[in-house]
Amino acid sequence: MTTLPTSTPSTTTKLLLLLITWCWISSGVNVNVVRAEPELEWSSEVCAQLGQDYASFDYCAEIIFCEATTDDRALQQQHYADNHNNEQELQQKQYLRGAIIESRAMEGAAYGDLNTKHDTSTSVSGTTSTTSTDPSHANNNAQQQQQQHYKEHPALFGWRLANKSGCSWPGPLIRMKAGTSYGLFVKGASSSSSNSDSKVNLHIHGLHVSGHGNGDDIRRAVSGSDVIVYNVTLPADHMGGTFWYHSHRHGRSYSHLKGGAFGMAIVEDNLEDQIQINDDDDVDVQVQQFLKNEQRMVLANLPGLPGSFMASAASTHYSWKSNEWYRLRVLTMSIDSHMTNHNLEFLPTKNVKKDEIMDGPCETRAIAHDGVLRFRVPAEAARKYSLNGASRIDLAIRCHANAHVSVGGTVVASISVDANEASSSSTSTSPSPFRANGQAWESKRPNYLSDLRQATVSAADKWAVKVGEHDINGVSFSMEHTMCKNEYGGTGDDFRFGTVNEWEIAPTMHPFHVHMYPMQVVSPEGCDAHEYGEFYDSLSYMNDYRNPDKPPCKVRMNFVDVGGLTALHCHMPQHEDQGSLALIDVKGDHPVQPDYPRVYKCHGDGPCDEPREIKACHE
Repeated sequence: MTTLPTSTPSTTTKLLLLLITWCWISSGVNVNVVRAEPELEWSSEVCAQLGQDYASFDYCAEIIFCEATTDDRALQQQHYADNHNNEQELQQKQYLRGAIIESRAMEGAAYGDLNTKHDTSTSVSGTTSTTSTDPSHANNNAQQQQQQHYKEHPALFGWRLANKSGCSWPGPLIRMKAGTSYGLFVKGASSSSSNSDSKVNLHIHGLHVSGHGNGDDIRRAVSGSDVIVYNVTLPADHMGGTFWYHSHRHGRSYSHLKGGAFGMAIVEDNLEDQIQINDDDDVDVQVQQFLKNEQRMVLANLPGLPGSFMASAASTHYSWKSNEWYRLRVLTMSIDSHMTNHNLEFLPTKNVKKDEIMDGPCETRAIAHDGVLRFRVPAEAARKYSLNGASRIDLAIRCHANAHVSVGGTVVASISVDANEASSSSTSTSPSPFRANGQAWESKRPNYLSDLRQATVSAADKWAVKVGEHDINGVSFSMEHTMCKNEYGGTGDDFRFGTVNEWEIAPTMHPFHVHMYPMQVVSPEGCDAHEYGEFYDSLSYMNDYRNPDKPPCKVRMNFVDVGGLTALHCHMPQHEDQGSLALIDVKGDHPVQPDYPRVYKCHGDGPCDEPREIKACHE
């Protein structure tokens, strides 16, 4: 069999495609059409057609890595060269590196929150905007031109469905359910391009799944028209949440992400397992309706400059009912190698200075961070959210007036509120993040997300981590060797399955990400924007030139359910490619991920994606 079988699209899908096509044709070439990203269609039929080797999967689907055409690549690369070799960019990067700090120190601004001062109430075309003259703030017009260019031209790299052509960002939405085994068939770019970036793999960021065997092992790779198989088996108690996927090929992560090879992934809520339900059925219905009242927002900084965020085509405009609660899933992806955090805000559409804003157009409350529900949902209302280049945040949001969505000081999207379609808040089944009595609710916790603040941690399970631009704990990445604890003040041992680990993360400009195991912040004062007691999979804990004695951020992780190889790295992809990446081995009596099936189609004389041995840290 040379091609992966496909299932027949449903009638609903066909009608939706026809409707989108009709709207596009009738809209005219000069009208921007906001369209939803396509969704990966899982099929049990495909698994059955593939035969006994794939019978262990509940559902199967294919996703294809794509490259832009030669002409499109030349156009994008020329645009990048024209706009990134200039004095302003050099000044920005020097500023963010700390080379220009005297004026900021006099103003009392912390290095770890540079973007706060630079955020402005900018506006989209047709309205007036105010612009900061600060040297680190890119010109608004230039930013808008950058955004328009990236929206009008194909991505350099991307992910697409098997029945689609072209290459665009973000990739198709991937939805999954807990307690389900998926066979994700990943095909390389079959382009005739001789581009050296064509070798690729796929990582679903934030999932609590295995990182070895035929699972989410970052050493795997596929190229050309070969097809490899990822066994993505979610534990039965995997928490529902917002995740994302991207290429994780070492040495190519930066170019692939910069080109647009990423997309959003969602694990569906298992409401009975995630919500503490009392005897009032109406309350449960109300919260359930809210969690299902989903909106999605994908925000990306593809140019790699401060403030140069843009929204995907499907995330530029929202039309909502006045005062209705929505669950907004937000993904931020940034390739900026000089600025760690970016502020997400919802601003009035009229030109108002920030210090004059009393009540914003929207009420927002966090309900989940990095795919993990908060212990108490929702949080207190907030005006600003500090996110790094790998963050996801789920927000409960309701707006009473039109709003602009701003990231890093740039308006990237708009929200229109229809006052004539106001939500009926008196209806017991109206979406609400609160119970009927107006109170928040407690989330149920699976074992891997249980509260570890009172746990006893052995000295053998403590570690200090220092993330550099080219290394972790002074050691650059190796494909052939795992990292020991003795690389930086540790015991020299591997890591132990079935234990609670406590790590101290030194303050740094590098956002720190751990695969498989979410991190609970246990530093009593929290860690910058990361709250005490909550879980995150990517941590931004900034160094501060005014406070050289800033203590490390203390986090805990529960090494349960899955073990074996685990990756940890700086999530500035350029630094990850330069060696700020490590593999550790969580050893013990953990479930063993199978090696096969792992290759569906292999061309050429040599083997494809063969299992690889790796030396123990003490060897």
